[in-house]
Parts: sequence; C-alpha cells; structure tokens
Amino acid sequence: MLLNSIGTTKAKEGALISGLLKFKQLYDANAPLSVALPDLYAAFPETYKGVGLRDHSNAIHRHFREHKLLDKMQAAFQGIPDQVMRPAEAYHEVVRHNVEYVELADLRGRVPAVMIVPYPPGIPVMMGGEIMNEIAEPIFAYLEARQNFENAFPGYESDIHGVERIERDGKKYFSVLCVKK
Repeated sequence: MLLNSIGTTKAKEGALISGLLKFKQLYDANAPLSVALPDLYAAFPETYKGVGLRDHSNAIHRHFREHKLLDKMQAAFQGIPDQVMRPAEAYHEVVRHNVEYVELADLRGRVPAVMIVPYPPGIPVMMGGEIMNEIAEPIFAYLEARQNFENAFPGYESDIHGVERIERDGKKYFSVLCVKK
C-alpha cells in the first residue's frame, strides 16, 4: 500500500519504486550490509561485519516474532494506567526540579513526570502523573522489549518521547523522568 499526498509527484513515486527495486536486488543477492546499508555498517562495523541484507532482515523479523514485539505494543495501548496526579501536577514537579531519571529496571511503582509516546504510532501509552503499576505492566513489557531490540540491533533506535537512553558497558538502558518519591 502506498499513500500519496497532494505533493506527491510521478518523479517522487518513481524514485520510491526505484529505491524499492534496488533494495529487492540487494536483498535477493544477500548483499553485505557494508554495501546495502553503508551508514549502518560504518556506525557498527563490529556488529554487522560479514552480515548480508537478507540474513539481517530475516533476523530482525525473527526477533520481532520470537519476542512478540507487535503483540506487546498492542497490549501497551489496551489499558489505561492509574492516575495518581494530574498531568499538570506532574509538570509542576518538573518545574520544581522534584524529578529524577529512573532506569527502566527500576520503573515499577514510579510515577513518570512526562508522557511516554512511542513513535510509531505517536500515541501516548502513559501520561505524566500515571503510575507504573500492575495495570501498566504491558507498557513496561513493551518498553523492555524495545530496549532489548535496540541492544540486539544497534542503529535501529526509534523515537520514544519521554524515554532517554543511557549507555553503559556497550549497552543502552532506557530511563524516564519520574517524580521523586
């Protein structure tokens, strides 16, 4: 499926189709990532040395399936976390500097002071002032799965508004700005 907007021209459509066909050729040939995705390879040569595009693509899809990443994303959007303070009150805690960054592993029982918005789809899973408790467990599971994916496949970091990344010992850890206890 291809969504065209009013600014889409035949030239832009042609460029997209050309790019997709080139990707397909590289995929079919299992071209090395150094050729198929040179920027990714240059950033992480130790991780992607000797890896072909088809093998890499299949590994990503296998990881998504085995870790049920899409199911976890769906589950994260199903529940509404418990609110312990209004979002405006959580914001005031930020202004008062009554906040601290809390790593994902320690996030249970804490109250994020900011929205957590994974992109895609760009819809908040938590608002500031909601607590990461058992009702929010699917959100925790989804964030943990995303963190694990980013560590397994460096270079595929996606935007999650409200989540900062801390790098330590070659791994990335998610952290969230929370109201101090």
